[in-house]
Amino acid sequence: MRAFSIRKSTRADIPQLIDFINESWVRTYAPLIGESVAEELATAKHTQSLFESEIDAADALSLTAKDTQNRVIGHVGGFKKAQRCIYIDRLHVAPAWMGKGVAKDLVAAAVRDASSKAFETLELTVLEGNDRAMAFYAKSGFVVDKARSPTEGLGDRKATTMVRKIGKGGN
Repeated sequence: MRAFSIRKSTRADIPQLIDFINESWVRTYAPLIGESVAEELATAKHTQSLFESEIDAADALSLTAKDTQNRVIGHVGGFKKAQRCIYIDRLHVAPAWMGKGVAKDLVAAAVRDASSKAFETLELTVLEGNDRAMAFYAKSGFVVDKARSPTEGLGDRKATTMVRKIGKGGN
């Protein structure tokens, strides 16, 4: 039995999500763009209104993984980018839960959720230097979109666009 569950995020999750995502974002990006820049960007980006919009919108994505004590241990969130495409803006997992299937299950849940809404593609960008994320997404069925990579990232770091077909023929 796995010691966590994944479900659609609720408004009651938002305070915990903001803290969790900001901490994870700084931990992930500080080595690449500097701690003060990462902290500033995280605080500006991960707001109450961002999470509310993803939770409330029928064509957005917000899924939360929680442990048996109801603590947030993972989150995937995103929004409709194009007619049949969901852009995954963030996927974060608590360090103690890395390598335990949380990220894999969050991606699987995102695929199911997007598929159920008739989306055909998931898209995301990975910041140059985030090799662990690149390897994970490749293993999860995402491929580099060479026509759109590299693209603007954060600071002087470029990003790589990756896509995964879902639904008919892409699951």
